[in-house]
Amino acid sequence: MKLKNDLKFFKYFFLIGSFVFPFFSFAASFYFSPSSGSYNVGQNFTIDILVESEDYVMNAVSGIINFSNDKLEVVSLSKNGSILNFWVQEPSFSNQTGKINFEGVVFNPGFQGRAGKVLSINFKTKSSGQANLNFELGSILANDGEGTNILKGFNNASFNLILQEKLAPSQQIISLTLPPKPEIYSLTHQNQNQWYANNNLVLKWNLPRDIIALKYSLTQKDVGDPNILVDFPFNSKEYKNLEDGIWYFNLQFKNQKGWGEINHYRLQIDTIPPEIKSFELVDGSKTRKNNPEILINAIDNMSGIDFYEFKIEGEDFYKVLPEDIKNNIYILPYQNIGKKVLLVKIYDKAGNYSLAKTEFEILPQPTWLEILFKEISITLIYLIPLIALIILLIILLLYGIRYIILLRKKIKKDKQFSFQELHKIFEKLKDDIEIRIKTIKNVKNKEIFTKEEKEVIRILEEDLEKTENIIKKDLTKIFDDLSKN
Repeated sequence: MKLKNDLKFFKYFFLIGSFVFPFFSFAASFYFSPSSGSYNVGQNFTIDILVESEDYVMNAVSGIINFSNDKLEVVSLSKNGSILNFWVQEPSFSNQTGKINFEGVVFNPGFQGRAGKVLSINFKTKSSGQANLNFELGSILANDGEGTNILKGFNNASFNLILQEKLAPSQQIISLTLPPKPEIYSLTHQNQNQWYANNNLVLKWNLPRDIIALKYSLTQKDVGDPNILVDFPFNSKEYKNLEDGIWYFNLQFKNQKGWGEINHYRLQIDTIPPEIKSFELVDGSKTRKNNPEILINAIDNMSGIDFYEFKIEGEDFYKVLPEDIKNNIYILPYQNIGKKVLLVKIYDKAGNYSLAKTEFEILPQPTWLEILFKEISITLIYLIPLIALIILLIILLLYGIRYIILLRKKIKKDKQFSFQELHKIFEKLKDDIEIRIKTIKNVKNKEIFTKEEKEVIRILEEDLEKTENIIKKDLTKIFDDLSKN
């Protein structure tokens, strides 16, 4: 009970707010879809109550609808697919009074856009003639904290109800030729080459009097044959909640002569707004450029991007075509110094749009001292590493030279030591040989040497003397070479 009273309080508060702030720019409306059409007596059809609020976010609606209860009766009300999250008053109807009531709330952040579904009404036709739907009362409240009524008007609906009677055989029209190709038109998708954000389709066609049957179908093939046969011809067809894409309605008439030519009606549906992948300044949130560059990347996989609308907060939106944006870069008009809020609306070819914003600041141009300091800083950034590299190379070069000098000295010293040792070894070997020769001579003094022994001793002494001269000569040359180096 407390919740109900609180909701009533908010309801009256919102209504009072609509009178306290009468100069608020009205920007929302109710309408029916479809808003017209022809139906046979006894036929059921569904009407959607839709809300449109493109300029402001709304968060509550209410309304009372009158309908021609002598021509129509409500079979049911459906909340499926509604933008409303909470119903202050459950939708209700009375076929006796011909009234429908509803009242509900959209939770934060509210709703902004086109074709926001509130409620669906399923009617049954009772009698022929014209049946009307109109709003007796209604309100659309802004999500502004004050409950401002932003309703600007209603779009009512009117339908033609037809009583089709079967003719007696004597009254039936005799067909002389095959039926013509059906002339199809749409109340909701008038242009076959245009994209629409409405996924509820209403089609109509003129039905010649001699038609006794028809076939129809709705396909996503560009060439399709109708496959649904109807023996009781009608002149309109509705489809609800179609998927996005390109569709083809196929229709064919039959009279007493046979089946006529098939006609195809093309319709294009896109209910999804463009996807914004990036929206930011190329130079960051702070720049000194008075014409900053904006990186903007958006895609729309169905109908494609149609145009952009930009504005600096506090100013008006202005239109920009895709060809004015090169490589995802848009250059803003001249901006004065200060903080800015940039908004963009990106529209696809069905009229859907996405909204994005970014903040940036235009900084003053730098003084000559700032420019000089910046140039010096940039120079030092590159110069200091270069100087450090040169010093490092000089150190490495000096270290390398020192290392080579020490290595040469070590090699020279090692060579001198090696040759000296070799000379000592040879001298020792020579002394040993001479001692042994003397020993042999001393032993043989007591005896007489043979001629052969004398010759061996002589040759050994000569060879020893030659070897000594050769080694001395080579060692002398090596020492001279080392002295030069």
